[in-house]
Amino acid sequence: MTKKKNPRGGQPTFPDPERHARGCTICNHPERAEIEEMFLHWRSTENITDTFKVGERCIYRHAHATGLYHRRRKNLRFVLDTILQCADHVSINAMDIITAARTYAHINDDGEWVEPATTHRVIVDRAAEPGNQLLAPVEVKELPAINPEFSPANENDAA
Repeated sequence: MTKKKNPRGGQPTFPDPERHARGCTICNHPERAEIEEMFLHWRSTENITDTFKVGERCIYRHAHATGLYHRRRKNLRFVLDTILQCADHVSINAMDIITAARTYAHINDDGEWVEPATTHRVIVDRAAEPGNQLLAPVEVKELPAINPEFSPANENDAA
């Protein structure tokens, strides 16, 4: 739901659902469920207005008052899924598909951005140490995932 500023200051207030429903074109539309479904699935408001003969401002006002915007943001994967499904018959390049696939992999079911777990491998060559043979076996060590927000500059500031 959208927040309205309280005229006296302080905490924001939300629109009264009963008052909204009384005057809302979408709430009183016989195909309300279909309109909301199209909005949640990222259909263009132009398409919705043409299909159901409702105003674009009515759609946005209804979406804010009923919390559809918040629900739609959680459904971001639907948009990426559609892009990936249409990749074989629309005019997009390989980079567009790769970007959509990478983005899809980083969004969880709640629409939140998640960094996937990573494993970094470091190869240590023991041949360079004194006393080892020239062609000594190579040892592989597993390191924990690296924090992408870490930088050496930040470490020096914290100390």
